[in-house]
Amino acid sequence: MTYPFDSVELFLLLARFLGGSTLIFCLVLVIEKVGLLKNRDLADTAWKAAIIASFTLLIPISSEYAKEVTLTTSASSKIGEWILPQDDFTAQKLNIPKDFTLDAGPDILRIKEQAERDSTLSPQGNQDPLSSGSASSKSTIAFPRFLVLPSVLAGLGLLSLILTYGLAIKSLGKRERVRPEHRAFAILFTICERANIKRTPYLTWTSSIDSPLCLPSGEIVLPAWALEEAISTHELKGLIGHEVAHLKRNDPIILLILHALSRLFFLQPLFSLAQKRLADLAELAADEWASSHSDNPKSVAEALFTCAKKITNRKQPQWGLAMAKDKSKLKARVERLLAANDSDFKNTSSFIKISMVAGLIATSMSMPTFGLAAKIEPKSVVTHSGQTEDGQSAPKAPKEPKAPKAPKSPEAPKAPKAPKAPEAQKAPEAPKAPEAPKAPKAQKSTLSDRASVSMSMSGDKKHPRGNLNWSEDDYEIRVKWDGQFEIATDDSTITKVAEDGYFRLIEEDDDLERSIKFTMKDGEILTQFRYDGDKRLMTNEDKEWLKETLTKVLRRTGLNAENRVQNYLKKGGVKAVLAEMEQITDYALRKYTRALLEARKLKSKDVRGLIKVLSKIESDYEMRQTFGMLLTNYDLPKGSLPDVLKAAKKIESDYEMRQMITPLVTKKALDDNSFAILIELMETIESDYEMRQLFMSALNQKKISDKNLLRLLDMTIDKVSSDYEMRHIIEAIADRKDKSDRATEKAIVLLETLNSDYEFRQACMAIINSGGMTSTSWLLMIEALDQMKSDSELSRTLAAIASKAPRNDKINQALSRAAEKVNSSYEAKKVKKILERRKGQKT
Repeated sequence: MTYPFDSVELFLLLARFLGGSTLIFCLVLVIEKVGLLKNRDLADTAWKAAIIASFTLLIPISSEYAKEVTLTTSASSKIGEWILPQDDFTAQKLNIPKDFTLDAGPDILRIKEQAERDSTLSPQGNQDPLSSGSASSKSTIAFPRFLVLPSVLAGLGLLSLILTYGLAIKSLGKRERVRPEHRAFAILFTICERANIKRTPYLTWTSSIDSPLCLPSGEIVLPAWALEEAISTHELKGLIGHEVAHLKRNDPIILLILHALSRLFFLQPLFSLAQKRLADLAELAADEWASSHSDNPKSVAEALFTCAKKITNRKQPQWGLAMAKDKSKLKARVERLLAANDSDFKNTSSFIKISMVAGLIATSMSMPTFGLAAKIEPKSVVTHSGQTEDGQSAPKAPKEPKAPKAPKSPEAPKAPKAPKAPEAQKAPEAPKAPEAPKAPKAQKSTLSDRASVSMSMSGDKKHPRGNLNWSEDDYEIRVKWDGQFEIATDDSTITKVAEDGYFRLIEEDDDLERSIKFTMKDGEILTQFRYDGDKRLMTNEDKEWLKETLTKVLRRTGLNAENRVQNYLKKGGVKAVLAEMEQITDYALRKYTRALLEARKLKSKDVRGLIKVLSKIESDYEMRQTFGMLLTNYDLPKGSLPDVLKAAKKIESDYEMRQMITPLVTKKALDDNSFAILIELMETIESDYEMRQLFMSALNQKKISDKNLLRLLDMTIDKVSSDYEMRHIIEAIADRKDKSDRATEKAIVLLETLNSDYEFRQACMAIINSGGMTSTSWLLMIEALDQMKSDSELSRTLAAIASKAPRNDKINQALSRAAEKVNSSYEAKKVKKILERRKGQKT
């Protein structure tokens, strides 16, 4: 086999990798220990950068600043004797330089010309890489001896990793999917919706674990106790939010890769240290994310405490990331979360992260490299053992005669002087440029919907506390308050804070930071303004900045919504409130809607205006929640129901769609136009479960025309593929007392969509027991039995029909034909007795 390096070069490259990576990992460890990496985000970046920098050492290049360590012939020979199999260095025909001169170094050769000399070597034909004079020649050598054992051990390590992972997954036991109607599913969907996570994780549960965990496949596994009613909703939000954070960061996949690296490069034990540190930092990061995306930041701390109480002594599979797998570290994590009001979870800027990565990579590239030098002796061929081909010691090479000095080259004739160039004419003076117009005042940074916003509040109404973080790229706003505060009616400043509290606002835009802190002393508001770290009095421009920034925060987050709604009601009534609501985000709209509904009784025209504003909501969750508040408190004005249904068309989530529409179809009488819109909405639903739930809600309408009911049934035939859900739909139709004969016959037609004989029989029984069957209906049902394959289910269905159906010739003949399709002799005898008994009875 041909390798890109010879064995000695490969050995030296691996030595450089082990030594250099040790130095880099130790450097990061020392920096962390002395407290320079207090920020979790920066520490995470540093350890990942250390791993990347370590692998750059395996690239056979270095920077111009790296020192080269050259090994002499004797040193490299000793290394080669240990690394390479001695059997590989026997006879071969070589080209040996005849005349050469020595360079300044004693072992570096400069070859002037070559002549062929034959040397009798063994037929293996391997050229000794230690005596080769050609740097460009490729070495065909046996697999390096020193790599055999490490390669075998690394392969076994990877194999054990795969086996261990498979056994760990198997040890989770039977995992069942959490039903969509459970609150855990709703919580998961809400978290993903708010965090703009497009792909909702797969949510399952098992009784084989004590703590929630997530798997590299994108699955969240909950313990059985997490689905019990005893655990509070905000604790469950903390549990699920923590695992969603891991999946959002791709922590399970990263952890699996780190496991593989620690086994492949087991000769570098510091990879295991990096793996452990990154796993711990991933837990802290997930805690931070879950806390910042929760209505109650302490919910994650309470969830961790609950996990700690549930952890038993049994070994728990940890393939993926478990929320609470180490009781000894839970205390520190809980205390860290409880102190969140006093310390912000701030991410490091991209510039610092890039600098950290670049610095560690530069450090690795500056590590010294190793080179080999060989001294070739003329006039005799030296074998690997230091002997000539006849077994004698190799004589010393004669000194190279000095080369004659080269004659001096004749001097070149002097070039004639160039003629003087004519003087250039003076250019006419350019007219003065007009003064540039003054640049317009730069607009303040505004944030798009891609911005990350998190807000947490604690305390009580008398003394609230809160944190707000809003970031996008290099722009960030942080707001923190302790105690009650009041904002000016024009949003220009803070007019009042609690005597023992404060309100602080910080804005970072690229490299510019502005901050202001409000406190109260002796009834007077005090401000402390800093511009890029320097205290100064606020200018008019600074005051304008404060007003714009406060307005952005209020409109984006819904902060102080109750007071702002009251102010706008005083200024211009509901119309002014709705005008302001046109400019705020989906999340803030929900808070403003609640404040408006609580502040004033709305007229019909106001409700119509509010519906128009809310129809622009993009978030499925916020639309359902906001319209839910409106529909709970108000009867829709005449003609408004179609507008609400049209707004619901924007909802992509089947769950949110069903949750929003259900109150409408159960409480409001739908006319033909509204029913047509409802059917259009139902056609967009993909989930069979959600379709069945909404279908059954629609059937609760007191009066449904045959036309609309048949349209509903036609739609379900095309949309529902689950036999279980279709059977429940057929049962719901059968249970409706005011159904027409056409509706019953349509329900029987739906039987043909069922592939399961069990579900077919159950649906038939529901239709039979509901009553109202005509002779035509009975014949349709008997004909539908042709598709049944199970003799047992067919015979039981025939028995039920025979006991209820009218006794006339057409039905008796149809039953006899259906009975002929029973293949089992045992079941056939049972059916025959039933039919004979039926014929013997009086009509």
